[in-house]
Amino acid sequence: MRNRLTVLLALGIAVPALAQVEGEVEDGMGIGHAGTNEIGGSARFIFESADVGGGSASGYLLLLNPAYGRFLTDHFLLRFGLVVGAGGGDLFSGSNFGFQVEPLFVGPAGNLFFYAGGLAGFRIVAPDQGDNWSTVEFGAQGGLLVPLNAWVALDVGMHIEYAITDTDPSQKELIVPIGLIGVRAYF
Repeated sequence: MRNRLTVLLALGIAVPALAQVEGEVEDGMGIGHAGTNEIGGSARFIFESADVGGGSASGYLLLLNPAYGRFLTDHFLLRFGLVVGAGGGDLFSGSNFGFQVEPLFVGPAGNLFFYAGGLAGFRIVAPDQGDNWSTVEFGAQGGLLVPLNAWVALDVGMHIEYAITDTDPSQKELIVPIGLIGVRAYF
């Protein structure tokens, strides 16, 4: 249900935006061109339930990801971002802070732009009770950039991350958020 709401929200914003900026995108936009800077951010929401110690547990995690990037060559973007989050429930109580490095390929797709790439990062988790712990994360991402005008785009995508904790290296987790939505500006 939440996946459908995210898609409907994105389409509700994207369709009018596409009609508005047709013709502005081709030559006036810095997306995908060497030397263009990017600043933006996104939000991801994770909901998880699991069997823990013979019972069930669940929780949610909201991650905000402000980032800065630069196109080093045409279509190759290198981004550096912070990860700030808070969670609740049985599985995610407390706060998160970390950073990520994201190499991305960005290419045109009609009036839209698509992106695909990787990510690597480090995150410290500070639960409400107990000791802090950290994770090393690796992953892949992809999505669409929907131009809202010549220099701003809506980011609709997905991250898939593989996390390894420092307290127990045998504890590994595959993280698949419900989705990602954000805004990026180019200058």
